[in-house]
Amino acid sequence: MDVSMSWALPVKVDRLGAHLQAYVETLDTIITLRLCNRHGAGSGIFVQKLPVEIIQVIEKLIFREICKAKYPEWQVELHCFENECRPVDHLLREEQLDCYFGHDDYTADVCCNCQKEAGLPSHDEPDDEQLQKRLAKLDEQGHFDNYEWYDVHSERQGDWVTRVGNAKSIDGFFDEHDELLGEHFGVSVWTSHVRLDRDKCRHNYDAAHTTVAYLTLPDPYQRELRWEMSEDDRECGPWTGCESGYGIPVKLIGHPTPASLQRFARAMNILDLKVFEHESQAGPPVGFRLKNAVIKEGPPKKKTWPRSHFCCAAYPLTKPYRVHIHIGGGPTGHAAADNAKE
Repeated sequence: MDVSMSWALPVKVDRLGAHLQAYVETLDTIITLRLCNRHGAGSGIFVQKLPVEIIQVIEKLIFREICKAKYPEWQVELHCFENECRPVDHLLREEQLDCYFGHDDYTADVCCNCQKEAGLPSHDEPDDEQLQKRLAKLDEQGHFDNYEWYDVHSERQGDWVTRVGNAKSIDGFFDEHDELLGEHFGVSVWTSHVRLDRDKCRHNYDAAHTTVAYLTLPDPYQRELRWEMSEDDRECGPWTGCESGYGIPVKLIGHPTPASLQRFARAMNILDLKVFEHESQAGPPVGFRLKNAVIKEGPPKKKTWPRSHFCCAAYPLTKPYRVHIHIGGGPTGHAAADNAKE
């Protein structure tokens, strides 16, 4: 179980990953550009003559171009993980082009002008918008119903968990760059793979889930909890009335200083991020039952970010699975957590 208390701000996980990756990969180039601008010397060196404002524009252009290149890698795996993909999305571009030309009712002898008049694709390679429009039409006509795409789909789902990491055992991209995030922005990243309601799923034979991400203020390490089953439990199964419970003294977080809050603004600006709260996080946890919950009618209140959050991610050992979290008062506070098999 991964439990933390911190001030947090939700962001879109694939955008965060792609933009952080772009930041890491362009860091040396941008540092070199700044050094040349400040200390460059010699004939034929013009960078040092450029004003700082122009250097900043160049930095943003470099960063955004790498972001554009990295974002599809994150987006395609997340779409598969969320089961929001289509069969055609699993084809390589070469395969998509074969479909673009091969599924049309015309011959290679038809001239381009005739093809345009008939609304058919020309022999020229299409741009991305033309290609996706044509593939969407073919998808609606059922051309990909028998395409064997599920192996690629499953592989991408596994690649996504490996890329991001999980609360059980896998350290992902954000764990690898946690130190850099702290040094450059003064923040950390908290992620969790969240199960959604069944009706959120595009494919009727897959579970629905997504990955949520928060920028957080780093907190001092307190204690790690890990529930493990003994060899006897694995063979015989645990007694149904038995729970794993821990009571842990925790330091309750206070209101951050204005300087600490500025860390979020700086990270959001440099990494070109926007606040994104997934629907699974906007209200009562999706798929969970809240005891004694009071539902208030009326329009939702506008939220201000960052906000104080208690983040909890548990990797279930058995199903169904229940997690209780209790936080007591006092200057230090007390958190109790237990898991139970229903």
